[in-house]
Amino acid sequence: MIQGSNDQRPAPLVQGRVGVVTLPISDTVKEVVNGRVRRTVPRETLVQVTGPWVFDREALVEALGRVAGSEARISDMIGLCDVAQVRVRALPAQ
Repeated sequence: MIQGSNDQRPAPLVQGRVGVVTLPISDTVKEVVNGRVRRTVPRETLVQVTGPWVFDREALVEALGRVAGSEARISDMIGLCDVAQVRVRALPAQ
């Protein structure tokens, strides 16, 4: 999420026009704070993002336009969607 006050953030770009294929997580996941295990994170709300990513053309063009000048903050597709404030649908693998 972009840091700053809410009135400086653009409204979310799209709803449902971007998706990524996901798989359920079967491993145990732990939350660690300051080097200490705090808790086990419930798996029911977690997925593994595997791809491929699916954008409709207009959503991709809009997202790329929104990140102009912020490219250094983006290292992957999740980063692109975060900086552009794009909602991403989880598409469970079949």
